[in-house]
Amino acid sequence: MFCHMDIVFISDTEEKPTLLRQWYHQLENEVFKKSDKIIHLGDGIKNIRELLPEDKTIYIKGNHDKNNDDFSERKVINFDGLCTLLVHGDRQDKIAEQLNIWINRLRGLIRYTPLLDEYYSKLFSKYKGKYDLVVYGHIHIPRIDFINKTIFFCPGSLSLKKSSLDTKPSFGVLEIRFGKNKKYLVFNVFSLSLKEKSPRFVRTLTKKIVWLK
Repeated sequence: MFCHMDIVFISDTEEKPTLLRQWYHQLENEVFKKSDKIIHLGDGIKNIRELLPEDKTIYIKGNHDKNNDDFSERKVINFDGLCTLLVHGDRQDKIAEQLNIWINRLRGLIRYTPLLDEYYSKLFSKYKGKYDLVVYGHIHIPRIDFINKTIFFCPGSLSLKKSSLDTKPSFGVLEIRFGKNKKYLVFNVFSLSLKEKSPRFVRTLTKKIVWLK
């Protein structure tokens, strides 16, 4: 007999509270109420915390969450045998990171994609092989990678503040379907389409992994 679990991941809700409230109510019935767990991966927690159900929401402190010392910067959770690290994002030294941010802003102005290879390389090297799943925020760009039996997943940011050319707000959903000997992990990223009067969400990235552990 197969069971299932749906986990919603949001991050970097650095947006006007009025917009976040609008988006939340648009997603409330189809996404948040149907989820088993909601994970906020840091930055902008204060902007959306009052909307999220306390009984099933976990918060990770981001580098801009100055007054949220009651939240940890990382947390390890076991989702039915899936050892998962939740982390906002590991920064480089502050000077190097700020330089990289400004370089990528300039690249964005001339419609070039951001330079983030060094960031991803350090992230993957630090955690690959140590956890089954690493879910992170901070970088604002949705991404799914499978390296040395570790899955890396970033849901993007639920805001208009991006470091890439894509300005659509996004969130992630992990569907876990598990039986006796294996799990089916389906990673999805949904983006909000803002052209209509009532924003709707569309799936823009997906990956299915059969987990044999």
